Amino acid sequence: MITSNDPDYINTKLIRQGKAEMHPVMDLLAEWVGQTYGARPLNIELYQPFEDQVFLQVIFQYPNGCKSISDIWPNGSCAGVEKYDAMAITAKLKEILESVREELDFPKIVVRIVGSGKVKIRYFQRNDILKIGSVICNNFFTVALNDVCDSIANRELESLVERIGHPSLWKILRFGRRVVFMVHTEEQKRRVIKKDKVAVWTRDFIELARHYDEFGYLTEQTLSIEIDTRERFKKEYNENMFYYFR
Repeated sequence: MITSNDPDYINTKLIRQGKAEMHPVMDLLAEWVGQTYGARPLNIELYQPFEDQVFLQVIFQYPNGCKSISDIWPNGSCAGVEKYDAMAITAKLKEILESVREELDFPKIVVRIVGSGKVKIRYFQRNDILKIGSVICNNFFTVALNDVCDSIANRELESLVERIGHPSLWKILRFGRRVVFMVHTEEQKRRVIKKDKVAVWTRDFIELARHYDEFGYLTEQTLSIEIDTRERFKKEYNENMFYYFR
């Protein structure tokens, strides 16, 4: 689960909205994880990135949930689970799956077709139990927050710049929850910082983005706010957003 277009994010969002439920097999595993590690996952998904290996993705609502079973990456996103805990979790899943008599009662699995960017969905099969390997931890909050900011249309950002009406502000760029207020020159940047205009602009941005924030995740603290200059954007990146945000 990396972007808002990923099937596992879409499934988890439906669960968070109360429009879907976790598969009964995964619900049993989530209950066990919650009792064993003190934090219950929001969702648990299976996916197959390679022909001979099935991954188990444990998705908590917030990054702190991941701390119960793994180290968190600096961006607060996903991380591998400690080997001992991964073995315990997969062993419990195998135990639950082995008690299921009908294969149609198995959860569905997302098969990622390597190199094509495509996915397909199939039912988990009994011989897949032997393929379960890595366990990764992820959180819904980080991807959902990126989804909120990415939902804002460029024309809405342009209108916001017009409403702010500050002569130094050239453009607002965003990539997920990373929001950059672009002024024209370094001198303007120094003046804007000195007058604390960024805090005001941030509140204006949040007010705009709140229309897409159905879970109430958006605050000044959960956004990554920056101020930069068109001079640098043009000189170092040729005004190319792809290279600027990579």
